[in-house]
Amino acid sequence: MNNKGCLGSGALISSGIPELDEVIGGGYPPGYVVLVAGHPGAGKTTMGATFLYYGALRGEAGIYVSFVEGKDEFCRHMRSIGMDFGELERRRLFEFMEVPTVVSKDLLDDLIALLGRKVLELNAKRVVIDSITSIADILKREEARALLHTTLFKLMKPAGVVTYLIAELPIGSRTIGYGFEEFLADAVIKLVVERIVGLLRRKMVLHKVREAPLMYQEYEFTIGRGGIRLYTKAQRHIRGSYTLERINSGIGELDRMLGGGFLKGSSTLVTGPSGTGKTLLLLALALHNASLGRRVLYVSFEESEDQLRNAARALGYNVDVLEDEGLLRVIALGPGIYTPEALYYTLSDLIEETSPSILVADGLTALARFYGPQEFTFLSRNIIMTCKTHGITSFFTLLSDVMAGELAGVSTITDTIIALWFDKEGNQIKRKVAVLKMRGSWHDRTVRSIDYVDGKVVVK
Repeated sequence: MNNKGCLGSGALISSGIPELDEVIGGGYPPGYVVLVAGHPGAGKTTMGATFLYYGALRGEAGIYVSFVEGKDEFCRHMRSIGMDFGELERRRLFEFMEVPTVVSKDLLDDLIALLGRKVLELNAKRVVIDSITSIADILKREEARALLHTTLFKLMKPAGVVTYLIAELPIGSRTIGYGFEEFLADAVIKLVVERIVGLLRRKMVLHKVREAPLMYQEYEFTIGRGGIRLYTKAQRHIRGSYTLERINSGIGELDRMLGGGFLKGSSTLVTGPSGTGKTLLLLALALHNASLGRRVLYVSFEESEDQLRNAARALGYNVDVLEDEGLLRVIALGPGIYTPEALYYTLSDLIEETSPSILVADGLTALARFYGPQEFTFLSRNIIMTCKTHGITSFFTLLSDVMAGELAGVSTITDTIIALWFDKEGNQIKRKVAVLKMRGSWHDRTVRSIDYVDGKVVVK
């Protein structure tokens, strides 16, 4: 972003949301006007507060003008999510201007004059007006336009103040307030609320940001400790690849079927009906590699951590030692408390925190059931691409009998597919295994038997 020109020059002013700053090129130029419009409960007030709070922490004073709530209520709510404005107020880095519920045009004129004096007194660089929708209830269209024009173009812009104008966006409405506010603003950001499988999903839509080339314009976000967190990590480009270096499973015959083991950096899908041993196969692989000194992140979407640790002990490994040494991290994540983007972000954070060589994501079927096919495929694709970007060898399980003709939804985006299934031999049911696909390497295409004997996975 070019921070010089008609809007003034100087250092860019942070939005207070690092991910948003990254998207728009570092922040806002001085004098910028940002219209934040959103559905009720979408997070407009929190976005304005985040802008002021993190600016004040950098020594940039800010003013919050509120038509909708009192100072005590505002401060109490923000304190509950980790933003304490009390100390900032004592340091003269923040001021809250509470506007009476019933106002007139004359009172609004006085308010703007007072705001101008406060900006000069504090040397404020940030102002939030919450909300301009309230002005629409008082003034006629031309009066409102003149008031905003005076406030923004004669007061805020010359002083280099970045101003947030907050507006209500009724569900189903296409216009904001009078309809001209979007033309006065340098940036238009809309916050919308959707529901997906019973979960609340908040999205930030960047309709316009002058001087910023927007590669992507819609992002999910959450409100939590510290304010707003924007999800921008979804992989939009394919990067990374497998190498010819091999990673052994610890199951000799399976490694021979794979031509010597899995290719480092590859992605593998293990499919099979319930009871064929998908979890035990990958748990054995994970434990074997952790015992060799490779860091392993094992994520389950269907089983508890305690149950997985018990299974690991049954396989003959001291899982407590591996975890204490930082070689194994076992975690259970239930899709019922995450939207797809939030789950992806959680996994990305875990990857950054643990820096694994190997990732096992066990129980993708739970995600497919909960999110639906389109969301599931997009999420799975992003997880696989993230692993490739970091050079992580990844493994996934899916409840699908491909040998019976059931399609595995992510089969085309994985490098290797191992199928497990049941077959009848005489009056016995036998578990079978075959390598159906392996990019970049020869592999054995014969069908083998797989069983679990004395705590070991045996292929023959």
